[in-house]
Amino acid sequence: MTAPGELFEMDEADIRGVRTRVWKHAPGTLRDILEMSRGYGDAPFLVYGDDRVGSPSTTRGRRRSRACWPAGSGW
Repeated sequence: MTAPGELFEMDEADIRGVRTRVWKHAPGTLRDILEMSRGYGDAPFLVYGDDRVGSPSTTRGRRRSRACWPAGSGW
């Protein structure tokens, strides 16, 4: 699974000056992960055991509302 050419291929990258093993095909940012979730509609967003939390569409709406909050508002 971590061999060259595989989905979880490993690579090395400098992170704050420290050579670190990373997944070569991993999304670069949290925003990239959230953008990839757009195609999943109302499917559960986070799953842990039997718990299901939110969906990409509800998370997107919450993100937009928080983006409009003024700095220093307490969240």
